[in-house]
Amino acid sequence: MGTHAAVATVVGLVTGLAVAGSPEVMPVATVLPVAPLGGDSAGSSLAVAGDVLAIGCPEDPASGGAAGAVRIYRWSGWDWDEETVLRPAANATGDRFGSAIALSQSRVVIGSPYDDAAGADAGAVHVYEYDDATGWMASAVIVSPTASAADHFGGAVAMDGDLLLIGARDADTAGIGSGDAWIFTIDGTGQWTTGASVLPPEVSAHDRFGRAVAMSGGVGCVGADRSDISQINA
Repeated sequence: MGTHAAVATVVGLVTGLAVAGSPEVMPVATVLPVAPLGGDSAGSSLAVAGDVLAIGCPEDPASGGAAGAVRIYRWSGWDWDEETVLRPAANATGDRFGSAIALSQSRVVIGSPYDDAAGADAGAVHVYEYDDATGWMASAVIVSPTASAADHFGGAVAMDGDLLLIGARDADTAGIGSGDAWIFTIDGTGQWTTGASVLPPEVSAHDRFGRAVAMSGGVGCVGADRSDISQINA
């Protein structure tokens, strides 16, 4: 069986010419990893903020089979140039670092939902900060306040300024596989606070609350793709 091809296509939004006022989307660049290792699955997750682009490669094998990586690109004015590759420490086999990404121009938050730092496949989230002098440097590893095996914390991440929303789709907070999600904030010393659960009372077993998350303007949204509130698994 051949290796998986991976590519990310960047699109730009331009004013439509054929119909006045109608937006038209057109490709402006195709981004290919520099020196891919084969089977990386680049493009499994994506985030963009200003002139910075982050591409998740959760199958990257450099730190162990499916340890994962995130490739950071910066817009030069005419192309996306690969700036660095972020990878977990050695012996991270199976962690799938890069399965989810949230990004600003000076911070990248990377989900590693099969990380074993807090238990087998409990999951973790890695935070990197950017400085002009040092580039992207690891600053924190965040784990669930109630971590247990196979929670897959970090399978979804979102960021809004100094707020993080992190999902753990298979946490058992409200029953087996109910899922959970937590809000974290950073204090004046650069430390991330213990997360506060945002689990609503109607969530129950197997709902997978935390499967997807989004944040903007202080508003957080959490998906529960197996919720039975309207219909079974609707």
